[in-house]
Amino acid sequence: MLAGVVYFFVLFPGSMVDGAEFESQAGSGFSDYSAGDVVLISDQISRIESENGQTHIWLSSSGSSESDLLLTFNADLSGDLGLNQAVIISGTFVSSGSGLTLEGYDTSVQALSEDSIMKKGQTMNERGSLGAIFFGLVLFIFARVKMRSAGKKRPMAPVMSPVAAPLPPQPVAAQAAAQLQPAPVAEPFVIGCPRCSVGIQVNDPQRPLKINCPNCQTGLVVN
Repeated sequence: MLAGVVYFFVLFPGSMVDGAEFESQAGSGFSDYSAGDVVLISDQISRIESENGQTHIWLSSSGSSESDLLLTFNADLSGDLGLNQAVIISGTFVSSGSGLTLEGYDTSVQALSEDSIMKKGQTMNERGSLGAIFFGLVLFIFARVKMRSAGKKRPMAPVMSPVAAPLPPQPVAAQAAAQLQPAPVAEPFVIGCPRCSVGIQVNDPQRPLKINCPNCQTGLVVN
């Protein structure tokens, strides 16, 4: 598409001249050209006349008087072309004597062929460029549609719900659980009275524990 745009809007127009420039080059004997070179003239018709099966055309940029540039075509084109019609005229330079002339003027008819003039927009170069632009535009639109379709069909990543952090244990509940636990049971044991040496059995798990010797009534503290 880019190549078609560049050629249609930049390269193709840049390769053409208008009627006034072509007339100026004719005055210098087409010294800028060589035999075999092709010239493209882009202009509008300012005057058109048909005579003896030929068509005489004057171009807007060079004027429409008898002394201005006149191009003759070997066909009656009055039914296809009219005043102010934008046209493109193509011609190939050929040797003529010591100079150059357009192919057709070196023959007995002294005229260009009817195929050498076309309405602007109908030449093969213009149609090819427009076709390339249109084809590139279709491909661009198709690619954009494909990209959007692929984006819509792409599976969505699962959304993970946040997990709440576990609540710390409540102090009250911990205390209640501790209170529900059974109190430790101490194993009974026997201690000797330091005064009378009588054995005293201790069953109470409380510490410190105050007891009296059953024999001598000596007070003891068990830790």
